Amino acid sequence: MQVDLILGPTGTGKTAASVRLAHVTGAPVVVLDRFQCFRDLAVVSGRPTAGELAGTRRIYLDDRTLSLGELGAESAFSELVRTTSGLVRTHPLVIMEGGSISLCRLVAERAEQLGWQMSVEVKLAQPNSPAYLARVRRRVVAMLAARPSLLDELVKAWQHVDRREFIASICGFDAVLDWCAENDRQPSEFDLSPSETAVLVDRIVASHSRYAQLQMKALHELGLH
Repeated sequence: MQVDLILGPTGTGKTAASVRLAHVTGAPVVVLDRFQCFRDLAVVSGRPTAGELAGTRRIYLDDRTLSLGELGAESAFSELVRTTSGLVRTHPLVIMEGGSISLCRLVAERAEQLGWQMSVEVKLAQPNSPAYLARVRRRVVAMLAARPSLLDELVKAWQHVDRREFIASICGFDAVLDWCAENDRQPSEFDLSPSETAVLVDRIVASHSRYAQLQMKALHELGLH
């Protein structure tokens, strides 16, 4: 009845670490994330591909689309508990991986109530270091080159007019929408010059760096560092 938590900021190798451990142990991975469960946010949320998962089992907290709106922290935590409690009955090890600030906080605050035997591995980051920023930049460039790309996802997402406040809060989308507002552009289609693409890459990298700082601060406050 062991639960191994692999926590940390975006872009620190949590998913790769969980895949390696799952490969060796055969354990399922429960995703501690409220965005990767959206099928229409796969790229911007960093949802791994089937090839990256290498045959391991990855369980999301919902199978959701933007039409349903945001998955709240308490609802996500309830599903996390339900899913993990079921898995620990049939698996000697369950891996929990992610960096959601709200879910990390709830797990830490309610650990005694959960009754699981937990170990914690934290992937640390220095969000302003050249090495970290270079790693995130490679990831952002890949997101913009993917098909569909991060921008393709935003174009479709923006059609959900009643969900725009939520959409604008998503790391990566926030930077693109700010750029659109500053340049009097609509997030309905993107025909970008190389220089505009380079600016967007810089903006999205900066957004990830800011969020990573918040994640590191939260993990430190929770004693998970």
